[in-house]
Amino acid sequence: MTVIVTDSTADIPPALVKALDIHVIPLSVNFGAQSYADGVEITNDQFYSKLTESEALPTTSQPSVGAFESLYRQIGGPDKPIVSVHIAPQLSGTMRSAQQAAELLPDFPIHIVDSQSTTMSLGWAAIIAARAAKAGKSPEEIVKLVESAAKRTRLLAALDTLKFLEKGGRIGKTRALLGTLLSVKPIIDVREGEVRPFEQVRTKKKALARILEVARELAPFEELCILHSRNEAEAREVAKELGSLHPHEKIMIAEIGAVVGTHVGPGAIGFTAVRKND
Repeated sequence: MTVIVTDSTADIPPALVKALDIHVIPLSVNFGAQSYADGVEITNDQFYSKLTESEALPTTSQPSVGAFESLYRQIGGPDKPIVSVHIAPQLSGTMRSAQQAAELLPDFPIHIVDSQSTTMSLGWAAIIAARAAKAGKSPEEIVKLVESAAKRTRLLAALDTLKFLEKGGRIGKTRALLGTLLSVKPIIDVREGEVRPFEQVRTKKKALARILEVARELAPFEELCILHSRNEAEAREVAKELGSLHPHEKIMIAEIGAVVGTHVGPGAIGFTAVRKND
């Protein structure tokens, strides 16, 4: 059976990772000189606590080539193919590390796939790959399924504050202050490997209403996940609102992990969905 690998930015709930036999390689989150393996050496609770207390924004780093090579040697082999699905290369060097590791193992059939996104958009790609692997699909068939899903996946999220984008140097301080004064809630759109500004609205209530409106426009879905960072109750309310679009029991709720959380901060809410084929 084909082995499936993804990275920790996928934010797949741990129980599902275990059930589908997905291998997750961690990125690192660095607070000053202290480095933590995402999801291994630091929990979401610990991360968000440190994030809000820290004056300086943490940094993140991709897994090393050596870490990938070690994992591939452990789980794969000449007769044991691997499909490795990762965060978009525009957002991280993770995929390049995976490719370089694969080049060191020319006898191993390793397929590196670009999810064109991150967090649970990547998660959906890895889940689809793992389900196909369990169904006995070939590596080539799995890659085609993942590439098809990636093209049909959308991710929209409203950020609670501009502070973390400003800390990370993504926007100027003046604009961050202006946004705070005006209660601006930026909505971002992740597509084709890029984080794009979608809209800015004045309040969290309007941001949620806009996200729900876009979700209704994009439906129907094959898969739907509500994303949040430290606001699960709000995520459950959004899931309830979208129950008319997608079976409520099939709507996943997932928390944004440390790596993506470094840039969006607590209080973000959004959705990622795989649209049905036209």
